Amino acid sequence: MDDRPKDLNPSQWNVVKNQSQNLLIVAGPGTGKTHTITYRIAHLCDSLNSKNKILAITFTNKAAQEMRERLRIRIGQFIEKIYIGTFHSFCLEL
Repeated sequence: MDDRPKDLNPSQWNVVKNQSQNLLIVAGPGTGKTHTITYRIAHLCDSLNSKNKILAITFTNKAAQEMRERLRIRIGQFIEKIYIGTFHSFCLEL
């Protein structure tokens, strides 16, 4: 049975369900990277006990903010346990 949401294509759904610990998503502008990663993080939050072990790094502040807003809608208060930011902001916090 395919439980794929209608707003994800089969390739995006494979990313969401992928069991790998780390993933690198490379795709062109407007292909749904942020949308797909948001679904994946929400999926991980449903299946992980340690939500504070999720790290989402983007290239732009805009993408990080969009991801944060979309995840806040999907997972609510758990958003505070997830680091979402740019490569630069992450390195500054090290």
